[in-house]
Amino acid sequence: MKKTYLIRSLLLVLLLPLVLFISGCSNTSDSGSDADTPGSSSSAAFTHLEPEDAKAMIEAGDCILVDTRGEPQYDYEHIPGAINVPVDAEDADIEEALPDKDAKILLYCDYGGLSKQMGDHMALDLGYSNLYEFDGLLVWDGPIEGESVE
Repeated sequence: MKKTYLIRSLLLVLLLPLVLFISGCSNTSDSGSDADTPGSSSSAAFTHLEPEDAKAMIEAGDCILVDTRGEPQYDYEHIPGAINVPVDAEDADIEEALPDKDAKILLYCDYGGLSKQMGDHMALDLGYSNLYEFDGLLVWDGPIEGESVE
């Protein structure tokens, strides 16, 4: 009896962290079936765009392009026309740089981690309603400006 209890307890202790880890790694975001932009998927906070769709949006000039990396990275290289609003900016600074919470805003960083974090924060905590995100400079094949190209 004691041996069975010990084995069950040991299995529970070993398997519970594994189950929690696996469930934490699963993708629970919306598949994008209701997204209104081709090549995109949507979360509750923002719409993720494929690089070609982001490029088309930028070329159309109908969005505010926001680089969410820190100032040194922005100064080194960024997409022309982008403004720098770092992911760790104070809420008041974000709202000062982007006062229209209904404006179409396209966020990017290097690979998508910071821009997704910023999109969630801006939508869920600050009330921005028209946010888009694409993975960033690692998938960008358009023009770049900054210290790296001077």
